[in-house]
This record gives sequence, structure tokens and C-alpha cells, in this order.
Amino acid sequence: MSWHQDLSSKFSDRNELGLAQLLQEFDLPDEIEKKDLERVLAVFKVEYGLTIGLLRASDPLSWFVSPPRTHNPLKWLFDRAAMEDGASELNYQLKECRKALGGTNPSSPPSTLREYAIACLIPDIGPDK
Repeated sequence: MSWHQDLSSKFSDRNELGLAQLLQEFDLPDEIEKKDLERVLAVFKVEYGLTIGLLRASDPLSWFVSPPRTHNPLKWLFDRAAMEDGASELNYQLKECRKALGGTNPSSPPSTLREYAIACLIPDIGPDK
């Protein structure tokens, strides 16, 4: 099984949410609009081929940046290279969002999709966000 198939299998039993439901799922501050969340999550569609309605706030970012376990070292190496490409794009998008917001950088890297969205959408990230 390829890394992409492994990743896609994590979402196979999910119903796709509409943008309004997705915004509710991510439980973001009221000033965040559907189009803003859609823009941030678009990177997951482009890099991983996942419809954004399948994503959930609690999904760990590690699913997108760590290759699946395998007993084949060559397969792991190729999977890692492919995953690192996606991880680089996620990091790039996050840095661009933070720069555009003019906010401070998060004190720790995001570990879930909700944390990633917050880091991309809210200028000053505090402990109460």
C-alpha cells in the first residue's frame, strides 16, 4: 500500500461535511468565515488529494507529515520523501499566513488541523484560543 492509500484509508469511513458544518467542527472564533477556513484547508486538497469536507479539527498533523510504518526500508525512504514534500508545503503556507497576519509565531508547532487553522487565521495566538 502506498503512503497516499494509507492516508486516504484514514478518511474512508467519514461523511463529507459542508463548509458551514466544517466551520462548526473547527470551533473557530466568530470572526473567521467559511471562505477563510476553506482557503487554509485547500493545501490538504492540493498536496494530499483530500476533499476538505473529510477533514476534522482533531486530525493529527502527523498523519500528513510522517510516512506509515513499513518493514521495507526502501519503501519507507520513498514514502518519507513524498511526505516531506507535503510537509514543506504545509510549513510554507503556515509561514506565509503568519507573515500576512503580522502576528507572532506560535510558541509550539501545531499538532492538529484545528491548531494549524488557528495558526493560519488568528494573528495573536494565546493560551485561550
